[in-house]
Amino acid sequence: MLIRALAVLCVSVLLLACQPAALTDAQRVAIEGEIEQLYADQAAILNAADVEGWLAQFEDSEDFTIAVSGEVSVGFAAMAEETRANWQYESAEFAWGDDHYIYVLAPDIAAVTSTWEWHAIRTTGETEDSQGTWTVVLRKRDGVWKIALASESFPAPEPPETT
Repeated sequence: MLIRALAVLCVSVLLLACQPAALTDAQRVAIEGEIEQLYADQAAILNAADVEGWLAQFEDSEDFTIAVSGEVSVGFAAMAEETRANWQYESAEFAWGDDHYIYVLAPDIAAVTSTWEWHAIRTTGETEDSQGTWTVVLRKRDGVWKIALASESFPAPEPPETT
């Protein structure tokens, strides 16, 4: 019985010791500021219709995962290939919603959920209007925040009118 109690105590102490130090309010505010700047930069990249600038926002990793409209793509290379193939914009107007939420988990990990609106003109002349919700997990490595995991969802389509 004493051995079990000692084992539980040791495991508890180890788990507590392995927890990252709690962030101060000032650290949390500074990280939120970095992410706000990241989001401003991302909007500028999208408004410039800069596909390579947009792709540079993501972790170049086989573990990168993105879910869009119920379809999951794993690996940065696959996502980048699909993005480049479909990115044919002459101009774009992109804006993040005012209702985004930043949740700082650690000095190098944060999650963000935001709404967005997009109006673009394709190189074919067709217009594209959409809006949705974007949720990401950001990871900071070597001083740079990158998107490690992303999920994008769109409003449900309007039901057809019945007569």
